[in-house]
Amino acid sequence: MKTQQTPLAVRLRTLMAQRRLDRRILAGCDPQESPELALRVRQLTDPHTRRELAQSIRRTVRYAERDAAPSPLSAVMVQRPAVKFGRAALIDLADQLELAARVSPRGMVLANEFVRDGFSPLYDSWAPRTVTEVAREVQDALAVWQTAEAIAA
Repeated sequence: MKTQQTPLAVRLRTLMAQRRLDRRILAGCDPQESPELALRVRQLTDPHTRRELAQSIRRTVRYAERDAAPSPLSAVMVQRPAVKFGRAALIDLADQLELAARVSPRGMVLANEFVRDGFSPLYDSWAPRTVTEVAREVQDALAVWQTAEAIAA
């Protein structure tokens, strides 16, 4: 995310420290602690980022539902039966990413990890939790922002 107000140095530091910043977001750090953390929160909750993540989830579901044999050249193998079984939760998650007015930064970090981590139940047949369990946890985390605002109102 490039904005007029964000200096190049902050954008570069944010890029180089994404994983560390994501861990800080998961730990509940105040986004205003640093310009890098504030930028990372804006990046994660940006509608474009949310749309891309939702599309990635939908592509994974479509891939799992294909009748064709999986590609032997893929670096990570989608656990097709697990994805098929968790289809409803995955579609709900993709819908929430695209349609919610706001999402929590913590939820977005969890969503990113779920979709991109090779140890996610999407890819790891030995994962301790199911696709549905993790997708529902991510949905709950995404909605925390709205719940907190409703309580404060």
